[in-house]
Amino acid sequence: MTSDLEPLAALCHSLAPPAGQRWTTPDGYPNSLGLCTLDSIWSIGIDYDKHVVPVLNRYRKHRVGMRADANHDSPADLAAAIVGCGGPEGFADHVATKHRTSSKNGILKADAVLRAATVLTDAGMATCADLAARNGSVKAAWRRIPGQHSGVSWKYLLMLAGVDGIKPDRMIHRFIARAGISVDDDTAIELLSIVQQQWNPNEHPPTLRQLDYAIWTYERLPRGA
Repeated sequence: MTSDLEPLAALCHSLAPPAGQRWTTPDGYPNSLGLCTLDSIWSIGIDYDKHVVPVLNRYRKHRVGMRADANHDSPADLAAAIVGCGGPEGFADHVATKHRTSSKNGILKADAVLRAATVLTDAGMATCADLAARNGSVKAAWRRIPGQHSGVSWKYLLMLAGVDGIKPDRMIHRFIARAGISVDDDTAIELLSIVQQQWNPNEHPPTLRQLDYAIWTYERLPRGA
């Protein structure tokens, strides 16, 4: 471990669960690439519990009204549900939020979700297994959607679908900054990957998804503010 990574490594190790307990693996949506799509875009830049969870719950309720189960939705199902509400504006009304991808010239998140669902559907992706097997074929198209250029939502989509990785969002950057390091998104992923790879195998190292979730959990609690 190089000396400049030692403070970050120490912080990461401080998140390890007590002896006898396991790292927490986030649930994601292994049976619904549609929910992965909705969550990955809607969650960027806003409070998850306050804003994203209600959107997900309203969407699930809407699908029940359509005699369908959102927990098995494909991107095509998601796109059809948005169109069935009259398009992005109608869907935003239905889930009771007008969040945009950016406060300046951003499009409705509902619009970005529809575009993302369409990208996946056009590529013939219906399940998380499809995404895991062929994600490289749609990455560029996803990142061309307004507000998704940074790739954070893309990384989160993969993680929700069960692909191991780190999403370099504000929580990750805030955590790394505690070690006195300021980096771009790609370097943030690289540094945490090095820490994870150099973890003593006898100490039950986390997967990248588990480490990401531990950091997210730490940063959202008052003690991590």
